[in-house]
Amino acid sequence: MKIYNCLILVTLTINTLNCFYGIMRFGPAEHIDNTFELSEKKYTFKSPKDYRNPTSYSKKDIIDKWGEPSEIGNHHNCTFFTYRDGLNWNFITIVVLIIPIPILIFPTGFDEKKIYFIEDKNFAYSEYFNQDTHFFGYLCDDRSCRFQRGKTYHYNENEAKLLKCKNPENNDNL
Repeated sequence: MKIYNCLILVTLTINTLNCFYGIMRFGPAEHIDNTFELSEKKYTFKSPKDYRNPTSYSKKDIIDKWGEPSEIGNHHNCTFFTYRDGLNWNFITIVVLIIPIPILIFPTGFDEKKIYFIEDKNFAYSEYFNQDTHFFGYLCDDRSCRFQRGKTYHYNENEAKLLKCKNPENNDNL
């Protein structure tokens, strides 16, 4: 009887932790923000020293610091510079409790840094961070334990940060 009590205790302990049993895709997800400074290291951003008055860069300033961009494009009324720096990687993992076990690792594109401009002034940047993007399995978190599947990362907040590109007349109100 003691062995059954121990098994029940271990099972309950494991299920009360934040844990996941299943398959997860861990890959690049774009992050867009409005305040940044260029660091001394090429293709790297850093947090601004003064958030109330962040440094403003012109297209010429960026080209002088980082060189010619890999690509120049348009997003609605904005221009953006793209700088490529290596590859982005995806990891397909099996997760038991909180321990990911990689089963497949593959490149999915270039690691890109983008700087968005309205006229000649920067107002946003984007870069990729690796995080869980999709999963299929059984999840226990602070709220409950449940079966879940699908996308875990949503791009809505990134699009909201680029609204100035769609409506440049109301730039001061955003």
